[in-house]
Amino acid sequence: MTALKTWLSRLLALFRKRALREEFDQEVRLHLEMETAQNLRRGMGPEEAGRAARWRLGGVDQATEAWWDQRGLPALESLVQDVRYGLRSLARSPIYAAAAVLSLALGIGAGHVVVGVMPRGF
Repeated sequence: MTALKTWLSRLLALFRKRALREEFDQEVRLHLEMETAQNLRRGMGPEEAGRAARWRLGGVDQATEAWWDQRGLPALESLVQDVRYGLRSLARSPIYAAAAVLSLALGIGAGHVVVGVMPRGF
């Protein structure tokens, strides 16, 4: 049951991606502000306190990507991105797209005709 809940949560996360990322970014900003304030109380200058807070927290972008890889479905997300890219590429060159669709249709149709004409016992 736990695995089902995990997969369902990850699937739902795909539809709430923007809200979840904003929530996580807000949380990261809050941690940075808290760490900066703590560094200021220790007597650091404002610039040094911010730099030390970012260093202590680590790479923010890397943490965000690692978090999303754990939260979402990277393989499905990658597939969707690839399909979008392919459709955009085909939309940029409609003649190439038409030729590709036509050749696929002819190839599939010819394959069905050949299989339909062949005797059953062969």
